[in-house]
Amino acid sequence: MTASVYGVQLTDAHDAAADAIAAGRVAQAMASRYAVELNVELARLHAMQIEWCREQAASFEQYMRRTRDPEFTTSGLWPCR
Repeated sequence: MTASVYGVQLTDAHDAAADAIAAGRVAQAMASRYAVELNVELARLHAMQIEWCREQAASFEQYMRRTRDPEFTTSGLWPCR
């Protein structure tokens, strides 16, 4: 469970309020743990997201063509598809 990895207690799993609080605490813990990696200008972060999306889409397309449908295509556009 991700919460335990970041030392966050999830006292009432699947209760909407408890899940939301735990998710917020996990996000805070991640931001604290990866402060150096997250210290990126917004424009650079956006460029990185564009590249990550393109790479993930290309990998997914290769997988789908290999395993399901040789004609499969997907969009690698970010943020709008």
